[in-house]
Amino acid sequence: MPRKTLNIIVIIMLVLSLSLLVSCGDKEKEQEVSEIEKLKQEREKEKAKEEEMKQEEEKKMEKEEEPAKQYTGKKEYELQLVARKDRDRVEISHENLKRYGYNSKITTTYKNGEKFYRLRLEGLYSKAEAEDLGEELKKRFPGIKNYWIQKIQ
Repeated sequence: MPRKTLNIIVIIMLVLSLSLLVSCGDKEKEQEVSEIEKLKQEREKEKAKEEEMKQEEEKKMEKEEEPAKQYTGKKEYELQLVARKDRDRVEISHENLKRYGYNSKITTTYKNGEKFYRLRLEGLYSKAEAEDLGEELKKRFPGIKNYWIQKIQ
């Protein structure tokens, strides 16, 4: 009798262990599916934002353009749009600008012993031209919160 009881207890323990293992696998799969769904939703949001920006750009192009502003002064300034420690974020901004026809470059600098990546538009501008372009880009691109105008010597 005790041997039978022991066998039954062992079988019950094995069944319980097996059911726990199976349910743990299901939870992990649910978490993976949930994470994948979150990533898909984030990508869809990004695509929607890009589409919205493209539509705004098309609307702007449809409107009559103002005559080009004539700038005076030496073209001795660069326009910096981003400065971050994280190169990946700078590269994302670089690609976004490129997508809309703005040529930019990534440079590096060190401040207080830390490396920073800077995103600057290619080319030189007069100070007034750089200010106007900086304001325009702040309005067009939500990722650009500020800009810096740097005189090149």
